Amino acid sequence: MNHHYDNNARCSSCDIRKIALYRGLSDEVISKLEKCRRGIKRVAKGEILFLEDSKRPLCYTVRSGIFLKTSVDSDGTERSSSICLASDFIGFQSGANEPMTHTISALTECYVCCFHRQTLYDEMVSEQPGLLVEVLNKARKDHAYCENKHHIRPSTVRVAFIIYSIHMRVQELLAHRPHDEIFSDGYIPVPLHALAKLAEIAPEHLSNEVIPELVSKGIIRFSAKKDEKFKILDPSALLEMVSKHL
Repeated sequence: MNHHYDNNARCSSCDIRKIALYRGLSDEVISKLEKCRRGIKRVAKGEILFLEDSKRPLCYTVRSGIFLKTSVDSDGTERSSSICLASDFIGFQSGANEPMTHTISALTECYVCCFHRQTLYDEMVSEQPGLLVEVLNKARKDHAYCENKHHIRPSTVRVAFIIYSIHMRVQELLAHRPHDEIFSDGYIPVPLHALAKLAEIAPEHLSNEVIPELVSKGIIRFSAKKDEKFKILDPSALLEMVSKHL
């Protein structure tokens, strides 16, 4: 990607404002929250933005790219609750000075706007408590999504559910940013290892059985020429497959 984001750009004119959590805020309120911003950071593909249990002074709004959110259960099992796309707010949680409850790693090259977490937390408490609640609820919904997908069987349908969910998120983003470079070829660059973590199935089962089945039915196209990525060919078929098992 060839993004050149201006550190002095105004939050009020951001091209993802209409779909971000702060979409309903006035320019006056946005300007107050903007004072908590500490610049824009590039995150290389494969780089970890922050680790679970680390203490980070910053939280982030995703400007571009795709992140994977993971955490480790008490039994040592790594679980992934979601991916994060442009407009998502990450690294913000109740207890602004507490260790992070999850790890965020970049599946593509990414850019994030950095905010001082404690300052932003204090600003939201005093100025926008409703927004604070919405941000914290978003984190809880991610956890609920992680729990709910366990009940979807068989594994092919679970993967279909995850792919369809990602597809709908991407479509929402493209409605406001139609020329996003990451999706310019119609593919969604989420690799198999990330899909396997999201679906909580063995990578070998995903690559040898699930993906070939979806490809053979004409539902998706999968490419691994340069980077692993998939394209949705028949979203209605994906939705029908999932609907039968919910």
